[in-house]
Amino acid sequence: EALPWIERLRRERPEDVGVAARACALLRRCERAPARALDLARALEAELALTRDPARRRALQQERVELAELEAPARAAEVWEEILQLAPDDGDALRQLERIYTDLDRHADRGRILDAWIPLAPPAERLALRRRFATLLRGPLADPGRAAHELELALEEGDPSAEPGVRSELLQTLGELLLAAGRRAAWARIAEAV
Repeated sequence: EALPWIERLRRERPEDVGVAARACALLRRCERAPARALDLARALEAELALTRDPARRRALQQERVELAELEAPARAAEVWEEILQLAPDDGDALRQLERIYTDLDRHADRGRILDAWIPLAPPAERLALRRRFATLLRGPLADPGRAAHELELALEEGDPSAEPGVRSELLQTLGELLLAAGRRAAWARIAEAV
């Protein structure tokens, strides 16, 4: 019963952030039927367009992405990308985009996200991120030279001794990549290190 009333208010006062917020609150209490999910998405977008507070905008974006992910992961990725445009160093957005792009097999997008994330990540996380990026470069992105470069950086800046066997695994994979890239002198240095 309240939905027609709130919709009328939204039409009459499209610039009123309070009306947009009340519409969102009302729709959140409704069942998450597909029709209501679409109404809620529209209400969230309307409130987002009127809201200037950065913390509130982030909360609305988060709710939009959660709703979008229920409906379509590709749409959720679009919303996370919007969040990333507003805050390029948002670790949560980078993490979620990598997860979604992995699920969707969007390898180039995943590579772009990992490449952007690595310099922003704390040093303790970089080794794992570089390994994932190198695996992606070695496999679906078919760029063994860049994969080798990422592994070299992982060995230089990371602490592979934190996990048993990681250093030897990195060296072995790096050696294979260097051979495949025709960098025999670099491979010989790696072979000596193993």
